[in-house]
Amino acid sequence: MMLEPNADSWYAPITWRDCSGEFTDIFYHKSADGIAKITLHRPQVRNAFRPLTVKEMMLALSDARYDEGIGVIILTGEGEKAFCSGGDQKVRGDYGGYQDDGGAFITSTYSIFNARFAPAPNRSWRWWPAMPSAAAMSCI
Repeated sequence: MMLEPNADSWYAPITWRDCSGEFTDIFYHKSADGIAKITLHRPQVRNAFRPLTVKEMMLALSDARYDEGIGVIILTGEGEKAFCSGGDQKVRGDYGGYQDDGGAFITSTYSIFNARFAPAPNRSWRWWPAMPSAAAMSCI
């Protein structure tokens, strides 16, 4: 008789410490095992990012990057419909930029490069459809 493997017993449970602070567009967690997890938290718009989302991701990525106890960064999305649908078009102004960017031109590119050059390996959990800019994040 062959025993069927039970996926639940393959991995030890991870205890996450909430490091989100005042973040509203992302959840940021760390584990004692050296894992940082950034979760896009805008499921009502399929995790589309806006300037605030990018700013929060940059802060979380910087924190994980300089934390010597972090060895892996996981990027994932909240909800069941999408990892990230790209930039939130509802918050773009008439000139094509974001209405709440405070005059600064913020793109997801900086966030992508910040993640790309972090010393910790990056892994994206992309189980759902992703738009091109979000797909770029999943390739880091």
